[in-house]
Amino acid sequence: MHTIEEIQQEYIKHILTGQLHETDMFINHVLEEDFPVIDVYVAITCAMYEIGEMWNRNQISVADEHIATAISQFILTKMASTSLKHVSDHHKQVAIFSIETNQHYLGIQIVQNIFREFGYQTTFFGPDVPNQDILPALVNMQPHYIAFSITLASQVSYAQHLIHAIRNEPTLINSKIMIGGYVFHQDPLFIQMMDVDYFFWNAYDLYEWLDVKTNGQGELSCQKI
Repeated sequence: MHTIEEIQQEYIKHILTGQLHETDMFINHVLEEDFPVIDVYVAITCAMYEIGEMWNRNQISVADEHIATAISQFILTKMASTSLKHVSDHHKQVAIFSIETNQHYLGIQIVQNIFREFGYQTTFFGPDVPNQDILPALVNMQPHYIAFSITLASQVSYAQHLIHAIRNEPTLINSKIMIGGYVFHQDPLFIQMMDVDYFFWNAYDLYEWLDVKTNGQGELSCQKI
């Protein structure tokens, strides 16, 4: 049985070679070992954080980073087909996206997969959604939960403006706002600047929170603002 760290490092080796087939076979092998899906998501998330740090240190090229991202997107999309089997027609709706100017999408793709694992209906708006466009879409959708990610400090003001707009929209009074993202790992003080209902440090937090809501056991591990 692999550890998360072993999966993370082996995954990095595969995606940096640019070999999609080998990466796919490796993840299939891990899942066939009955390794928890949430642990695979965490390993992929940590691997991509490490890829980003390697790029920042000029250890890999932009091309390497783009290939790694493309392969990871394929893997997550394939895993999403499994999570779809759990979706219920009568479950709550979740809107998922990255805040304006945030072009990262792997994290929110994992968030979508996890919600689906617990039967939630999800609408994936993708990365870098302008505030002026997402607000009317949310009004039209009337989601139970609004989940979005923030990666850089420069995106914090966009998040604050959107949160303010949601809070002041009467038709969204019952929608709960939840956030997460790399920026909070860089500076946790940003959390206190957000008027949201829930904050999640990582995929584990979200998974455990949903597990508690679904099964009614254990303690919530998320941070409720």
